[in-house]
Amino acid sequence: MPFASSLAALSLTCKDLDASVRLYRAVGVDLKEARHGGPLHYAASLGGVHLALLGQDGVERGAQSGTQVALLVNDLEGSLNAARALGAPVLQAPAARPFGVTAVVEDPDGRRLELVAMRIEMTGPMPR
Repeated sequence: MPFASSLAALSLTCKDLDASVRLYRAVGVDLKEARHGGPLHYAASLGGVHLALLGQDGVERGAQSGTQVALLVNDLEGSLNAARALGAPVLQAPAARPFGVTAVVEDPDGRRLELVAMRIEMTGPMPR
């Protein structure tokens, strides 16, 4: 039986592409303009995963609150301050976890954006 072994790409459709690009760049994602034969979008490679932010495509979508993106950051305080400076609501202040410290902000589309500063190197699933 076939199985999935890793995440190849994550595409996020954004109501306000410019605002989303500013926020994701502010927390440290090195987004670059891309087309790949299709519409303009912004892309970055994060640990081998292709992250793409795309503009609205005319499809009506519901609230994004059930979606969460987690990013490893090397400066949690700096990333959180950069997000705050852009007006991103802080949904969870920095909190200690078994694997490090996390904080959660809301992106311009209502998605939860978790910022993670790891204390240990992860080689498997997140500890509970």
